[in-house]
Amino acid sequence: MASGQNRKEAPVEPFKRALGMTVRAIAGDDEVEVAYAAGRPSSAGKVVHLPEPSRVPTAHEIAILRGWADSMALTAACHDEKLHNKIA
Repeated sequence: MASGQNRKEAPVEPFKRALGMTVRAIAGDDEVEVAYAAGRPSSAGKVVHLPEPSRVPTAHEIAILRGWADSMALTAACHDEKLHNKIA
């Protein structure tokens, strides 16, 4: 019996997939990756790190994660490192 085929997906997985697709769409870059882990949101290059959502996120938690994801996606789309260093 194959364990992977009969395993039920966690309720949060479709949300995480949709959030990843949204980040890539807003960033305008299919190579942007979204990773989930404990801690604060951050981005490094083409990797966006978001806090791991709870198994069944509340509407408030979804709104917060979506806001962070949109912010990180816009940073990936619009941030110019050379210009930032010049002005800083």
